[in-house]
Order: sequence, then C-alpha cells, then structure tokens
Amino acid sequence: MADSKQDEDLVVMSEMIAKLYFHMAKEMLDSFGTEGEAALRRAVQAFGRDRGATLKKRHQANELPINVRSLFEQYDMPGTDSSRFRRTTFKLDENTRQSETYVCHFCEIWEELGGVPALRSLGQIYCNEFHPAMWGEYDPDIKVQLPKLMTQGDEHCRFEVHRTPKS
Repeated sequence: MADSKQDEDLVVMSEMIAKLYFHMAKEMLDSFGTEGEAALRRAVQAFGRDRGATLKKRHQANELPINVRSLFEQYDMPGTDSSRFRRTTFKLDENTRQSETYVCHFCEIWEELGGVPALRSLGQIYCNEFHPAMWGEYDPDIKVQLPKLMTQGDEHCRFEVHRTPKS
C-alpha cells in the first residue's frame, strides 16, 4: 500500500513540476518575446547545471565513479522507471548511453495544456537546453546528441550520451 501511495505522490509531484514549467515558460515568451525566450533558455540551463552539480556531489559523497553509468543508474529523479516514462536503453556503460523514450509524462502534460504549438516551442526549449546542461555539468566530458525529440514532432526521443575522458 505504501508503495502505491508513494508512486501516486511521485506522479502528482511530476505533474506539478511540468505544469509549473509550462505556465512560467509560456508567460515569459508571451510577455517578453525574443528576450523572454533567451531568459527562459538561460533559466533552464541554470536549472540543469544546478541538478548536475548536485547529483555529482551526491555521487562523490557516496564514492561512486563520475561516469555515464553512474549518472543514469543513480539518477536524481525518482519514478523514471515507472510507466509514466516508457523507454528502451540500447547501450549503457561507463562512457555511453543510447536510449529511446516512447512515453514522456512531461510531453503529455505540455501538449494537454497548450496543444501542439506549445509542446513544440516550450517543450523543445526545455529538452534542448536542460539535458546537455545537466549532464555536461555532472561531467564536462559528457556530450549529448538529441537526434529525435517528441517535442519537435518525432514519434519518440532518442538520446545519445557519450563521454570522452581526457587522457
């Protein structure tokens, strides 16, 4: 019983975060146009860097190696293994993660709130700015490629995360 309550609480919290981003982002773009978009991009990047730095500190405190495997096996967002996010990981090791996401709760909420145009603009800003900022802050040797994103109209998201350690 406790697990289902905890799962339900995670869903509610996830919905609140997605809605908070949507409403704040929409207001920034609607009120301030190009300047609002630039500010939104900076804010999403700052959020990503903050999460990446916090996760790195947690991993270092727990004496985990700072690499791609640790990043994703000990991620900071609970519930990413739930049915709210359906995904397949094709490869995961210390230097590489290749995965596809087929269901994203955030995308569903953003589309529900603002339709496809909002999903394309607000969602795409989030995806393109957040992931590289967070994962790059966690380890500057990590580079992210996002060749497919649901927020740009693709049927799924494709994440290609590569770490090239300096010699």
